[in-house]
Amino acid sequence: MTLDDVELKAGHAPANMVGGRRISNKKDRRPSEGHERVDSESSDEPMPKEIVDVDLPAKMERSYPTAAVRHTHDKPMPSVQPKAQNHQNIGNNKGQTFQPRKITH
Repeated sequence: MTLDDVELKAGHAPANMVGGRRISNKKDRRPSEGHERVDSESSDEPMPKEIVDVDLPAKMERSYPTAAVRHTHDKPMPSVQPKAQNHQNIGNNKGQTFQPRKITH
């Protein structure tokens, strides 16, 4: 079968079926020989230089003092650990879970 003999559906060849399931046609993703890829590193354009602010650490220390940030993030430890409560004996329940019984007549 050549490409001319294949009946086109919606402008392309029909789906390949194997075992009653459609399989995809793997496209060749290798670059063609005529097109060469140009890397951005090898281009002649100079890289933009980063602007460094020398006063930035001092400004950050004034805006966000280290002690205040540490106080915000540290969790205070309790002086006395609370007792663990047993939730089974609360109120009128006396440890029994309410599960209605099946009514048979």
